[in-house]
Amino acid sequence: MLYLCSAESLNELFIYDTDDDKEELASLAKLQHCANIGIEIVGVAFEIKSGFDVYCTLREHRMISGVWLKSRTSWSVRGCVAYRFNDNILTRMQILRSFGGQLVVDLAEICSGLGAGCFSMLKYNLSIVNIVIVFTDDVEFSDATLYGAIGNPGVFYDIRRLSFEYADKFYRAVYYQYEFSIGMAFKQIVDDSSRKAKFRVLLQRG
Repeated sequence: MLYLCSAESLNELFIYDTDDDKEELASLAKLQHCANIGIEIVGVAFEIKSGFDVYCTLREHRMISGVWLKSRTSWSVRGCVAYRFNDNILTRMQILRSFGGQLVVDLAEICSGLGAGCFSMLKYNLSIVNIVIVFTDDVEFSDATLYGAIGNPGVFYDIRRLSFEYADKFYRAVYYQYEFSIGMAFKQIVDDSSRKAKFRVLLQRG
């Protein structure tokens, strides 16, 4: 049997062969090829097996007390974008290739919480022109969530559906992390113009 035994990064996927007792590095393209020719790998499920875009779910498995069990780490690959989860907490979002148009991600549809620095990889995708990430009160986040989130002018954080309490938390997290580049940071925030202006004044007053 073949198992996906490590999936911390899409660039470092490891497959364990129980027959040979060996672990092998595999790319996402190789996993897709295996699916195309009918080779089953436990933890790997492709929804679309051909074409330019890849749609698949990857679930890491670990050997515990002699039994292969699902781990908490998984990936959901949706064409040009990939999401990594720890249970239902989003721990990483990354763009796999350039694309045209706009990508809107409603966080409430994919997770219940956000991990530290989960958007930090987006600042390296400078060719991406319009990603809108929608926040709601249903998705828990911390100050650490926004670590590395600011820097790509094509990525926007839509917080219009956040209550005042959660919006206050969001703005303060942004301000304390990006105080010296707050103008750029505020350009990446989508909110009601009056609320946005009010928070900027409040935060600058301390």
